[in-house]
Formats: sequence, structure tokens, C-alpha cells
Amino acid sequence: MPTKSELDAHLVKRRGIYQATFTDVNGERHERTTKATTLDEARAVLEQSRLIDLETAARAGTLTAEGLTAIMAGRKVTCESALGEWVTWRNTNAAPNTVRTQELVLRQWFNRLGAMKWPVNKLTFEHLDGFVNAKDDETGVSNRSIRVATLRSFFDFISAKAYYVGNPAKLVRVRMKNLTHEQKEPAPRVPFTEREFRHMVKHTEGFWKAAILLSYWTGLRISDVACLEWASLLPDEVVVWTRKSETRVALPINDPLIGGGELRGLFFELMENNHHPQYVFPEERKVALDPTKRARHSVYFGRMLVEFGIEGKSFHCLRHSFATRLAKAGKTIEEVGRVLGHSGTEVTKGYIHK
Repeated sequence: MPTKSELDAHLVKRRGIYQATFTDVNGERHERTTKATTLDEARAVLEQSRLIDLETAARAGTLTAEGLTAIMAGRKVTCESALGEWVTWRNTNAAPNTVRTQELVLRQWFNRLGAMKWPVNKLTFEHLDGFVNAKDDETGVSNRSIRVATLRSFFDFISAKAYYVGNPAKLVRVRMKNLTHEQKEPAPRVPFTEREFRHMVKHTEGFWKAAILLSYWTGLRISDVACLEWASLLPDEVVVWTRKSETRVALPINDPLIGGGELRGLFFELMENNHHPQYVFPEERKVALDPTKRARHSVYFGRMLVEFGIEGKSFHCLRHSFATRLAKAGKTIEEVGRVLGHSGTEVTKGYIHK
């Protein structure tokens, strides 16, 4: 631990703010603000940054000037501000649903740590590993893998921005041996029977009746149903750009396998009752697009299934019902995948049941 005199030798006050000074491997002198107005605060910041140790390493040739700059830059960037920058960047190269899911994962992690106001370079491998392999929750391997992918993306970004040196997330792995059999196994998806489908339609109304009909006959996800635009509902087909993969899906509604005209009556009913100029379900769209609220759709539908006495299923099982119905009618796996918006047949196989 450096002495006060060593700390003071690396501090200079300019315009009321203390600056931390250091010399890089090439002997060049640099300054970084501590944002502190008192000497004690500046000493604390300097000590936390380990700048003196890093400067010694640089002089010994074991740390580059770029590394020093990166570490000092990261000290000034909080997890909260880095998250905001990451979301903006991620929206340029990933599907909206993916970004919202990953943002929610990061917010959950930061809130657990109480780290929103931390400098990003305070985050350690132990923090990451503890989140991915938490022993105090029943999260399965799938969700833990999402955590890993999210952390790697975030740390790739902040290291590229010189807020952090390296990417400790690349060392994090899901410890399968610590998980129970139930946590390792993916949750089974089982299609709804036609009887269950008719029962749900008969005993629901409004948005949920429309959502069940649309998903059963078209295979649309709940987020795509909630975000439907009037422009998507054409006289003979439904055309949607899916939110998860941003793939264009066109579904002919006169096809017996896609409603056989049943959806046309639904569209007329929706037009009579919903008068928003652009969105079919404007309020449900707000819920679907809010990372803090969108789980409500799944939770609410799950409660309805309990009331109907239907066990082991979710809204997504309507999508499985759609795929299975098409496959049993003779559609090829490529044809089924195309109307589901899948990029490959391996994913589609998981939606087709005997």
C-alpha cells in the first residue's frame, strides 16, 4: 500500500480539481482527473486505481501505456453509463428482443451487486462467475448460458471502448456438475390439442382471444402479436417482420392450415374495436417493448392455463402447435421453417412433434 507521500507525489491540483499523474513505459507523463476537490478524496481515488503499482509495472515493461490508459479511463465510467452505451451499440447489430433480454440480464446482475454506480473496472471474474453459477437460485442451464453470452458481449464492448482491460467473461463457464438434473434438462414444449385450443378461445376475450387465434393459426410469438401493425393485416395474408430475428414472414390466410379464412373475421372484429392509427394492440405493445414489464404476458397466460386446467404448457406451445399441424399435413421442414421465420432446419425440428 503506497504511503501518503507517494500518493501526493502523483497528485496535482488544477482549477480546484486534483489530477492523477503517471509516467508510461516510454517515459511520457500523463494526467487523469480524479474528480476530487479535497486531498483526502483524491488520495482515496488514486489508491483505489492502483495507478502507482501500474506505473511501476509499466516502467518494468510489463504493462503498456495503452493498458494504463484503459484502466484509468475505466475508473471514470460507471456500470450504469457503460450499460447505456452498450444498449445503444447493441441495437445496431442485434434483434430488439435479444437486446431487451440481455439488457434485463445486465440490470439484474448490477442490481444484485449494487453496482450501478461502480466504475466498470471494479468488476471482477468472481463477480461474473458468481452470477452465472449462483447456487441460491433454480435457474436452468439455458438461462445461465444466456448470462454468459450477455456478459461476453458487454465486456467485448467495454474493452473495445478502453473502459476495461481484457474480457474476463471469456473465462466463465456454466458449471454443469453443480446443477440438478432438472436444471440441466430443457423445459419440454408440448403442442396444444385442438380441443384445448377451442376451449381457450371460447373462454377468453379481447387481446387474449385474438392472440391465441393468431398464434395457433400463424405461429406468431406473443411479442409479434402484441406489436402487430394494421399494415401487416392484408386482405389475403398476414405479413410480419419478426422481432426476434427481423425475418419477413408472409402467411396466406385462405390456406386451410392457416385459418382457412377464420382469421379474416377476426381482423374485421379488431378493426371495429381498436382505433389506433398504426398499432392493433397499442397498450399490449407498450408492455411487450418494456424490458421490466414484458414478462407479464407469459405470467398472465400461465395463470389462465391454471384456470383452464391445462398443465405443462405455455403461450409458445401455440407456435409448436402450428408447426406440428403443418408438418403432419405434409409440409416439408423447409416450408415449415420458412413460415416460422427460422434460418435453419435444426431449430425447426424442435417445433415438430409426433
